[in-house]
Amino acid sequence: MQLRAYVRLLLKEWWVILSSLLITVTATLVLTYAQVPVYETATTFIVSPSSSFKDLNSLLQGLDTLSRREGVSETYNRLSTSRTIVKAAAAELGLTEDDLERFTISSEVRSPANIIRITVQGDDPVLIADLADLIGAKTVEYARDLYEVYDLKPLDAAIVPEEPIKPNKSQNLMLATVVGLGLGVALAFVVEYLRVPVDAMTSLSIMDATTGVYNKAYFLQRLNQELSRASHHDYPLSIGLMNIERLDTFRGLYSTKSRNEVLRKVAVYLKQYLRAEDLIARFEGDKFAFLFPDTPGHEAKEMLEKLQTRIEWSAFELESTGIKLNLASSSGVMSYGGNGIDQEEMLSRAEQALQRAGTNGYSKVYLWEETRESQS
Repeated sequence: MQLRAYVRLLLKEWWVILSSLLITVTATLVLTYAQVPVYETATTFIVSPSSSFKDLNSLLQGLDTLSRREGVSETYNRLSTSRTIVKAAAAELGLTEDDLERFTISSEVRSPANIIRITVQGDDPVLIADLADLIGAKTVEYARDLYEVYDLKPLDAAIVPEEPIKPNKSQNLMLATVVGLGLGVALAFVVEYLRVPVDAMTSLSIMDATTGVYNKAYFLQRLNQELSRASHHDYPLSIGLMNIERLDTFRGLYSTKSRNEVLRKVAVYLKQYLRAEDLIARFEGDKFAFLFPDTPGHEAKEMLEKLQTRIEWSAFELESTGIKLNLASSSGVMSYGGNGIDQEEMLSRAEQALQRAGTNGYSKVYLWEETRESQS
């Protein structure tokens, strides 16, 4: 039931969720397209023994030394991102030191293959590819004088990237959708929470102080609304009037306070067996009114019959005296058939149905359908 209540709340506040989603997605798209795109490319080199090894044994020793010692490859790796190499490559492309701030240059050694990968990120895909290749070329040129027994040879040249790595539009859009929906759901609960005090203040004028259920004025207001909805959409609609009997027997024995206590207990008892969409109100005196939206007459009659059975089989205890009362009730039901009957006529016929209930052989719940005025 709690899950269903949450779902109803979210459906009720759908506009909050939709607004949050649209605002979040729109803001994300604006920020995404406002960002400067960042492209990435890389070039790779391999460290290997040079031709200075005269025979196979010395070559194998060189390979063994290279595999055991990472110092040679690490030296080349650090050399590739050194200020000297980077400035030399940038100068050949006509870039100043201020221009270099637009680029991110890094390198790494991939052991045990002794492969060096030089990576360049920037806002110009063509320029970063040229810069990566030039940094590699300058590193190879400088490395020739470091270790005569080892060579640094190019493997893969840099490729001009077609798509930026930042911003990731699809990822940002997906994240914005998740955040927007989550924020919308949270706001929906906040709106409902903030509305509770307002509803509580409003309820002071629509609730019956004695029984704690809705009063007659609110019932008439809702009946008018449901009649309009039923007539426009051809929905079924039923109302019921229930009179709590045998209370007159106790009128001379107990105070008005005790009588009100009984009515309040009956109202609470009845309310717990109604559907969420149904409405119960104190109509007048010992009489309660029921509103059953989207419910044909025979279903409303069955519901009231069940309620009356529960009342008859229950004992209502007075807290002040501890005395338990066995009550009875009778009900009249009026169903709307769709021929334009107004509120007054519907209530009048519900009253007539209530008067007939339990008399002249009629059942304790009398159904007066609009299309035929006969016992049901």
